[in-house]
Formats: sequence, structure tokens, C-alpha cells
Amino acid sequence: MVVPKFENFFTPTLKFFEDGEIHTKNEISEKNAKYFKLTEEEQKETTAKGNKLQYKDRTAWAVNHLFKAELLEKEDRGKYKISNEGKKVLKQHNTIDTAFLKKYESYRKYINQKENQNNINQTSKKIKNIEELLSPTDRLEEAYKDITNELSEELYDIIMSNSPQFFEKLVVKLLLKMGYGLDENSGQVTPFTKDGGVDGIIFEDELGINQIHIQAKRHIHPISQKDMKDFAYTLEHGTKKGVMITTSSFTQGSIEISKESDAQIVLIDKKRLTELLIKHDVGVFTEYNYAIKKIDKDFFEDD
Repeated sequence: MVVPKFENFFTPTLKFFEDGEIHTKNEISEKNAKYFKLTEEEQKETTAKGNKLQYKDRTAWAVNHLFKAELLEKEDRGKYKISNEGKKVLKQHNTIDTAFLKKYESYRKYINQKENQNNINQTSKKIKNIEELLSPTDRLEEAYKDITNELSEELYDIIMSNSPQFFEKLVVKLLLKMGYGLDENSGQVTPFTKDGGVDGIIFEDELGINQIHIQAKRHIHPISQKDMKDFAYTLEHGTKKGVMITTSSFTQGSIEISKESDAQIVLIDKKRLTELLIKHDVGVFTEYNYAIKKIDKDFFEDD
């Protein structure tokens, strides 16, 4: 026996949450290993690049998909418990697969699949046939999007679970990694109190004459017009370049103020922040690295 396919992990994974207790992905992984009666050899099977154990990887993704369908609830970072909907599903259904999860709007939104009500009622076979129409390249790209989206959400959770001071250090490090500043040591976090609305500074030359001022807002509510007015005022009466980075979003009013300011203000919201962290390898590392080969036609041509 080999490790079962990913979709086969849905049902037992949800059943292990039936006790109503909080569990981690690692706990459920071990339960799944026993449920599928995996041998020691099978438990050593790794993903294609050999970076992760297969049964743990598939359990982790099963938990993520059940969470996106709102059959599980996240209690804390990396900790989950069954939702009321999840309990209801276990009472009424013996098998859970991807087609079943697609009945939930939250799950369809997660997989970025736009379906009308008729499509939702399609049989499992028809839905799978639609997926089979994707080329291998398309499937690879979709998988990459899924992994990146999940990583973005995990990054966000970690940022929000840390202190505002940590966030300030993070954004300074990010801008330095993006190439701003004279060198990797050309950034600093300002004192946490009495910072005049400036949380970090990037020095662009050896004497620090040219500077980029940073304001880091670890908020859940959108940045208001007042927040932007205060930051714009600080920049207009000092350095003329600034970046406001937030873990939320910007109101339309705050965006307009940033555009109208005499200073140059760049805005980075939650989505853009996690994209940049991933792109510039800040707080993340490359776990998988697949090389896609292509025929070199010039090599096979006769001289």
C-alpha cells in the first residue's frame, strides 16, 4: 500500500475532530497514519522533492481545505477544532471529497472557482472531468497559487500574533532586502515612543542625507484619512519620501490624501505586504524547487 491520495484524507481528518477538542496538524497526522495503517516504510515516503513526509503533507492540506470550507475553526495559530457545520456534516455524510467541499461558498472562493448554482449541483464525476481538462502546466500553476495563498495567510497570522515592535523591525528588514538603502545595515527602527509618527528610517547615502521614512501600522481596521494626513504632514515638513505599510487596507479617502501630498508616499496593504515578503524571502525559505525541462531544438539540429 502507498500513502492514500490527498482527497482520501478529508473524511478521517474531520472525524478525528469529532471530539470537539483542539488539535494540531501534527496530532491529526499521527492519527491518520494509524487510521490508514501505514507501515514504517510508508510513513517515510516523502513528497516529490523529499522535503516533507507524504502523510503529514496530505494531512496538513486536508486540514486547510476543511478549514476553508468552514468545517473546522482556527482557535490559535496552528490549532483547530470542529465547527457546528462540521459536526452536522459528520452526522449526515459518510464521505467528504473535493466535490462536496465545493458546495460551500467559502471553499469555492478559496480555490478561486466561479460557479453558478447549476454548476454547484453537478455530480462529482462531472466536476472531476472539468479539472481533467486542465493541462499539466495549468495544474502546476494552480497548485503554486494554492501553496502561495496558504503561505500568505500563515505569514499574516504570524505577523498579527507578534508585537508591533516586531512588525516595525520586519518592515525595515523588508525594504532593505528589496534593495532600498545604501547597504544591508542602512536601516533602523526609531524609538517606540515619541517617534513623531515615523517607525523606521532607511538611509540612502553614506551621510544619511537622503532618507525614506516608514510608518508601520499593525492594524485590523483600514487606515483612515487622519492617519494619512498625519503621516503626510510629517513627510512634507521633513524628508519627502515615505512608505506606509499596514496589515489591513486603506480607505479611499486615505489613498486620495497620499496622492495629493507634496511628499512621495508609497502604500503597501496586507496583500501586497505578504507578496513582497514571499518574493524577497523575508521570513520564508524555498521548500520546493521544481525544474521544468524543455527540449533544446538547436542541440538536435544538424550543422
